[in-house]
Amino acid sequence: MALVDQFKKLKPWPRVVEIGWFVDTEKASLIHDDPRPVRANSEKPLSSKAVQACPAVNDFESRYFEIPCPVDIDLKFRFGPDGKPLLYNAAGAEGVVSTGTLRDFVKLMPRKEWRHPEHPVIQMPAPYRFIADEPVWMSQMPAFLHWSEGQSPGRLIGGRLPVHIWPRALS
Repeated sequence: MALVDQFKKLKPWPRVVEIGWFVDTEKASLIHDDPRPVRANSEKPLSSKAVQACPAVNDFESRYFEIPCPVDIDLKFRFGPDGKPLLYNAAGAEGVVSTGTLRDFVKLMPRKEWRHPEHPVIQMPAPYRFIADEPVWMSQMPAFLHWSEGQSPGRLIGGRLPVHIWPRALS
C-alpha cells in the first residue's frame, strides 16, 4: 500500500482539546494567577512579511502558555568554603520574600541529582494541576520567549507529561 493511501486512512486528531486546570494548595492560593497565552509581539504587522504575520510563528506561539510566578525573587548560587552548594536570597531584607519563606518557593536539588557537578538544579514547586478528558501531552519548559538581561543561577529543566492520566502538580 502506498504511503499516501496509508496517510488517508489515518483518523485526524481534533485541532482543539479542552484542558482544565486548578490551583491545588492550602497556602497562598490567591497569589497564583491564571495561565496566560504567550504572545511575543501582539502589535499589528507593518508588512505581510513581518514576524508577527508569519503563520509558522503564530501557530508556534498559539500553543504556549505562561505560568506566572507569584513572586519576584533574586537568587544567587555559590559553593561554600566546605564545597557545599548554597542558594541564597540575593535581595536579602530588600526582597519581597523573606529568606525563610523563600525555602517554600525554591528547592536546591542534591548535588548527586544534577546533570553536571558544577551546574546546580533548582526546583520551584507550583500548585498548578492540568487535566483533560482526551489524550494530550503538556510540555513544561523554562522561559525562553522573553528577553532577559540576567542569567538563571541554575538549570531549569523541562519535561513532558500526559495530563489526561497524570494530573500532577508542576515543579
